[in-house]
Amino acid sequence: MRSIRTQLLLSLLGAMLLIMLAGAVLIFFIIRDEVAELFDHQLEHTAYAFAAQPLQATEVASDEPGDNPEADFVIQVWSDEGKLLFQSRPQSGLSRQQQRGFFYLRLGDERWRVFSLQSSGNLVQVAQPLSVRNAMARETAFDALQLFALLFPVAALLIYLTVGAGMRALQRMAQDVGRRSHLDLTPIDPRQLPVEVTPLVNSLNDLMARLNRVITSQKTFVADAAHELLTPITALQLQAQLLSRASDDERRHETLVALRAGLTRTVHVARQLLVLARQDPDLEQPASASVDLSELARHVMQTQIPVAELRGIALELSALRPTMVAGSADALAVLLSNLVDNAIKYTPAGGRVQVTVVGDQDRRRIVVADSGPGVPAEEHQRIFDRFYRRPGNGALGSGLGLAIVKDIAARHRATIELQTSTSLGGLQVQVTFADRSDG
Repeated sequence: MRSIRTQLLLSLLGAMLLIMLAGAVLIFFIIRDEVAELFDHQLEHTAYAFAAQPLQATEVASDEPGDNPEADFVIQVWSDEGKLLFQSRPQSGLSRQQQRGFFYLRLGDERWRVFSLQSSGNLVQVAQPLSVRNAMARETAFDALQLFALLFPVAALLIYLTVGAGMRALQRMAQDVGRRSHLDLTPIDPRQLPVEVTPLVNSLNDLMARLNRVITSQKTFVADAAHELLTPITALQLQAQLLSRASDDERRHETLVALRAGLTRTVHVARQLLVLARQDPDLEQPASASVDLSELARHVMQTQIPVAELRGIALELSALRPTMVAGSADALAVLLSNLVDNAIKYTPAGGRVQVTVVGDQDRRRIVVADSGPGVPAEEHQRIFDRFYRRPGNGALGSGLGLAIVKDIAARHRATIELQTSTSLGGLQVQVTFADRSDG
């Protein structure tokens, strides 16, 4: 596992080391230029000083550096006739040059800087090897590098302490989260944390908020499911007891019919609960595929025909052309199946149920209308609650059908509108899909 502190330390210390080396190189070039300017001035000053001296005969200075303050220089004075009047270092090998002023000259394997002056009939040449200047610049740069090396441990310690202080905010956050129980999903306060950690804190808070919604939803679901299943299971237990105590065939038959009806209702509730758990919008997002609502409606209507015929209800479908949406075909089939099943249950015998699929430029719609009694406007929102059933309604149901429809619609970013059907007079449910798939 990689340590952020170690990575920061290595990165910062490596960068500082590179900066120190680069600084030493930069100092070398700066000092070299300044030394060159200084020595050029000395060359020129020395040349003018010797030009002012009267030299009639050949003079040769000692070639030992310790005896001559200008030992790093080669000083020559030539007459107009080309006679050497003075020379500070006879072994230098410098000859009379034709150039005047400053110029560079190579003698053997070394480059020299030369200043030449014509004055009072004499030619004065003052030269210096560039190695002298480079040696001084290197020495100065090395001294600076030594200073940097002495300061490096101090800087490393300061960086270590600074990085440690910066990491303490993360450590406090980790300790705060570590002390929490699995039920404590309150948001982390980002105000006391560095700005750089804010995106991480916001992501953690968002994750905990979603987990809290899921846990709350599951707790509510489990509690509601247990409550809803308790009634039919208790009824089944009582009916089983009555069946065991029945004294004649007629009473036994009546109890058996009631027991079978109770079993049917219990199985229906269990299936709806399973579907609802699978379609919970906080658990997962639907698989995105291109679904033809018209083809889907035809398939669902085929499965609902036997139920409708048993109740004497006419099913009508209007789906003229392919209408594509993005989503899960299985989930949308459950949505439409529940809407049609709900319409059949609440429509009196001999009634009608219409399913219409409409597609235009920017919206796709499924409309399910029936000729039943309808739903008062004040109950339009309540009928989507889990286990809600209208008072006085004798239709077999679990109160989960429209709750499942609502969840599936939410997962597909679709809106649901409840209206009174103008053609059939009963309830009309319109599901509108804003997104479109051209696949």
